Amino acid sequence: MIAMDRPSIFDITNGAELRRWYWTKLQLQQMAKRKSVSAAGAKFSILERIASKLDGLPSNESKGATASSRFDWSTEVIHDDTVITDSYRNSQNVRRYMQSKIPGFAFNIPFMEWMKANTGKKMSDAVDYYIILHQRMRRGEYVPEIKAHNQ
Repeated sequence: MIAMDRPSIFDITNGAELRRWYWTKLQLQQMAKRKSVSAAGAKFSILERIASKLDGLPSNESKGATASSRFDWSTEVIHDDTVITDSYRNSQNVRRYMQSKIPGFAFNIPFMEWMKANTGKKMSDAVDYYIILHQRMRRGEYVPEIKAHNQ
């Protein structure tokens, strides 16, 4: 196998070549500014915005939908019958509720993803899901997938 020297990020001309190499977030932010692309957010998001720009494609990132619910997860009283809304946010208030039901509760990625994906269910369902998930993790039956943006 022949080792190749990585080019300067500023010499890259297409998305495939950009994705081929490892870049630090700072390098990506500098390139984003040079290409008039938003340098905000996670490293993977910046990389994808630059790659789209280099390939002359529109960015695949959505502008983010506005939540229709006005429920404030930081301040409202949460109980078993509280419905999980599209405005759901992990907060200290949610943590307190979950810890009152499950001693030793701690947020984890699978649970947070479940909360976001289960609008319309109740907090009692979230408690049940967390207990089952935690039991599966303890027995080694569940190994969370490492998302591409965390590679």
